[in-house]
Amino acid sequence: IRLGYVGSAIYDPALMALMRDYRQARPGIELAMEEHDVNRQLTLLQSGDLDAALVRTPVPQLPGLVYRQVVQRALIAVLPKDHALSGAGTLSLRQLAQEPFLIQNDPPGVGLAWSVLAACRRAGFTPHPLKATRDVAVTIGLVALGMGVALVPETQALARREDISYHPLDDPQAVSTLALAYRQNTQQAAVKDLARFVLARAAG
Repeated sequence: IRLGYVGSAIYDPALMALMRDYRQARPGIELAMEEHDVNRQLTLLQSGDLDAALVRTPVPQLPGLVYRQVVQRALIAVLPKDHALSGAGTLSLRQLAQEPFLIQNDPPGVGLAWSVLAACRRAGFTPHPLKATRDVAVTIGLVALGMGVALVPETQALARREDISYHPLDDPQAVSTLALAYRQNTQQAAVKDLARFVLARAAG
């Protein structure tokens, strides 16, 4: 199975456990994993160059593709260690309304970037200036350099760093969801089996 994934997914223990358990349960199936952004994954999926994809919603509801939720995570704020709010605990996004925001370079309405923008708009502001970054690891590195603040899935906090601080948000709707996408008309029994395996784990 040619399986695409977004880079931030690699830090999610639920996803890692899912992939490990799938490999153990299906030793005869080889998983070839490729990192791509959300848009690239969907393009490769439609062209047949990927068999399945792990993407962050929201995503466009493209004809012929099926999406199944894998895991949902709260978004947390990342601040430079010397920020005035560093160490303040839970934050309201309104407290960051005047900060430059670093977000994923996702297309409008797609992926982690849209989840971040939607959370900010619920808090009553649109971040300005916005600085687009290639991936979450780069985003966190730029935060550490004092280039701005960011929202990332809570599992990113597992990668501890001394030059940043992580903060829960007071908005329970500020979440990011990983989903498995695949072609509805796929004839690959292995892909259908992977989808069933993911659904069973998500339901459990």
